[in-house]
Amino acid sequence: MLKRIPLVAALGAVLLLTTACGPVAGPTSSPTDTSSPSASASPSATPTSNPPTSPTTHAAGDCTEAEMQDAQPTVYTVYTGDSTNPVTIRYTAFNHDGSLPVETLTTVGPVINIVGYACTAAAGSAVWTLTATHTIVGSIGCVLDFGGLLVNTDSNGQEDPNVTIDCSGNPGQ
Repeated sequence: MLKRIPLVAALGAVLLLTTACGPVAGPTSSPTDTSSPSASASPSATPTSNPPTSPTTHAAGDCTEAEMQDAQPTVYTVYTGDSTNPVTIRYTAFNHDGSLPVETLTTVGPVINIVGYACTAAAGSAVWTLTATHTIVGSIGCVLDFGGLLVNTDSNGQEDPNVTIDCSGNPGQ
């Protein structure tokens, strides 16, 4: 008799579950149904974390890709360890009048891109400036790229504030 108690309990549980849940309904539409989905569909889940921060992009001078035949971009990129503390960036701009001024930009990261197009022959022989200074103790890095070719890189873990990194260079030198 003791051996039958677990069996009876298991059968009772199965019976209870099948009657408490009710009948399981089959599909309500045929496989060839082309009707639109119901407007009461449940919304997708809300993400629990913030999306990654997009890079900030600035122009280096007044020359544009559209004006240049076979334009190769010069890309100055600075990476910082946070998105709240400003970094001061000095970079070469390319202007229609042939001038190559060194511009200064103070902004926050974590990624800052500056894109320019050399529109005069003088730009090919100049050293293109790219320096970055972070005023706090924290990591910072830079990359100078021309037309997809790596020109120069630098980084520092900065044990001291006010350290400047230097990625200046020119792909022809």
